[in-house]
Amino acid sequence: MRLIAGLFLMLAFALQVAAQTEADLEDLAIDDDFAAFQELLEILDEQTTVATKTKLNSDYVPGMVTVLQGADLEAMGIATVWEALSLVPGMQIFRNNLGEPFVVVRGLPFPFNSGNIKILTNSVAMSRETSAINTSALLMPVEQVERIEVVRGPGSSVYGNFAFMGLVNIITRKEDQRVFASVANGDHYASGVQFAAGSGDLRLHVNLAGWTSDKGEGSADQSADEERLNAVGSVDYRNTSVAFQLFDREYISARSVEERNRALDLRHHADFSDSWYADFSANYLDTDSDVPGRIFKGDLIQAEVDLGWKAERMDWLFALSGTDANIDLGTLNAPGRPQDSAEVRDSGWEA
Repeated sequence: MRLIAGLFLMLAFALQVAAQTEADLEDLAIDDDFAAFQELLEILDEQTTVATKTKLNSDYVPGMVTVLQGADLEAMGIATVWEALSLVPGMQIFRNNLGEPFVVVRGLPFPFNSGNIKILTNSVAMSRETSAINTSALLMPVEQVERIEVVRGPGSSVYGNFAFMGLVNIITRKEDQRVFASVANGDHYASGVQFAAGSGDLRLHVNLAGWTSDKGEGSADQSADEERLNAVGSVDYRNTSVAFQLFDREYISARSVEERNRALDLRHHADFSDSWYADFSANYLDTDSDVPGRIFKGDLIQAEVDLGWKAERMDWLFALSGTDANIDLGTLNAPGRPQDSAEVRDSGWEA
């Protein structure tokens, strides 16, 4: 009798354990399904500010917007921002014999920065439309990139002059803590570091990357020495941010290239009420480039105040901006023309 009772108790215990295990598995499956559902919602709810300067779901942006995520680009084996742009419909990438990155947009084979597309890094313009050069920010490694926002079509009404073919906004990583290094073809070396630290409302962000090779990525001279340095850093205190950005490239051979773009940016956000807010920004860009056939030295100062109103069905944005652009020296040899190069010295304009 005791044996039968013991067997019944063991059977009841086994059934209880099986039921509990089945319930746990069901809960685990539900958790996995919920996590997958949440991930899908995050993809569908992908927001961008590049087209309207207000957060808006990318599916409802009034324009053709493509958002490329840095993590996805790393998984695909994409090396630089320039390579990633080949994934955007309507864009075709190529390089000249000095390794300068170019992009053909909608079949218009014209230098990428000379009045076609505006290039921004963290919403700060890094290209000068009057310089006829390609900013080395395009060669930023994707390990530094959080996402790339691309607008195909006019953007001058939001971002000013010379954005009539579109814009590229490169958003760099800020909160990551990582170190990376890579070797390609035995002679291309890359490394970088990212970290964030702070206390309370004060935060410091640093994002650095370097690239070097004794066989530069240009067809003119495969024994050329090429070096790149990308540095992005910011100090944030509550709603105020001060950021510094540096993009430096040297291609040393019989035909050498030296390009440096430095930017200093100040931003402040203020909320007046639940509906009204204001954004203030001021930035300084210094460009120094020496490319065969093209020399440019100059600086650019921009300031803007945006006043926003969040209505029930739409957001209103009122902007006031000013620009002071200066050219210390600019020379350009027009392609296919035998005459002397055009030269501009000590020129400037305000808007």
